Amino acid sequence: MKPELSDNPIWITSTSEILALDGKVARIIDKDGRTRVNLRVTNADPRGPDAGKCSVAVWQSIMTGEPQWSNTGGTPPTQTSHGWRGFLNEAAVDSLVANAEEPESKDLQIDLT
Repeated sequence: MKPELSDNPIWITSTSEILALDGKVARIIDKDGRTRVNLRVTNADPRGPDAGKCSVAVWQSIMTGEPQWSNTGGTPPTQTSHGWRGFLNEAAVDSLVANAEEPESKDLQIDLT
């Protein structure tokens, strides 16, 4: 199975190693370089057909545009926020390796083309 991202949750068998990924930072490496993303692990409904499984999402928020200041007494500047999210398949989760430069993060090498 090739490491891939999906628009919908992919339920995989939950392990302590996978659950420990929740809240970590990762880097996806693709043809355009590296993209810093956040990891979020979600447990399946314990009464549903995927009980005992979890999904691993990658997400990123991007601030765009020039800061817009307002005259409302100390309000910080605002920008437009955009984001995206994808779900890792089991091969993508298995491809996570430690990042020597940032031990608290992971490198996820995945071809998104």
